[in-house]
Amino acid sequence: MRKGEHTRQEIIRKEAMNIQEATNDERLLMAQARSGSSSAFGELYERHRLKIYRTAFRILRNRQDAEAATQRSFQRAFTTSLDSAKTRPFQHG
Repeated sequence: MRKGEHTRQEIIRKEAMNIQEATNDERLLMAQARSGSSSAFGELYERHRLKIYRTAFRILRNRQDAEAATQRSFQRAFTTSLDSAKTRPFQHG
């Protein structure tokens, strides 16, 4: 194995570990949000709002409409997560 290949493999392995840690962290935050934690939901909001906004903006082509759609999406997600937490226990997916 060449030196450059070894370095690339290490980088890929570290990145995969970072993704796994992020995935576990997201699952924990989602479980906490389903249990009613507004701080966990706030963290999820901060992590994902720009991506959702950008997607909404590409579709709607209007800043105010994209902002409103982003807010509605999170409001709906929060309401849905609280409703589902009342009717069924959290399930790992």
